[in-house]
Amino acid sequence: MLPWVVRLCGASLQGLDPAVEEAAKNLGARPWTVFWRITLPAIRPGLVAAALLGGVISFGNLEMSLFLVGPGQTTLPIAILQYLQWKIDPTVAAVSVLQIVLIALALLVIDRFVRLSRVV
Repeated sequence: MLPWVVRLCGASLQGLDPAVEEAAKNLGARPWTVFWRITLPAIRPGLVAAALLGGVISFGNLEMSLFLVGPGQTTLPIAILQYLQWKIDPTVAAVSVLQIVLIALALLVIDRFVRLSRVV
């Protein structure tokens, strides 16, 4: 997950034009003002896409959930696995459809901020 987040954030930072920041500094803007009004809006699509992609990837990672979850805690992938061990009914299919819908919504939000047609 981390390599994808770093890659998206790095691509967003690489596309940032330093001349715009330099122009804002030359016109008297303070460093925090430059960051909040110029740098952050320019890299926001990459940050949002990295956060959403990281969340989607980690949401369905069963193996990592099994090894990293603490005692007394249950994540959704572990709950689905435990449910499948004892019962077989359409509840798991409904949860899977819900996951697919959430991932599709996340992709739409990413497309809104990043425009996947530009990237692909």
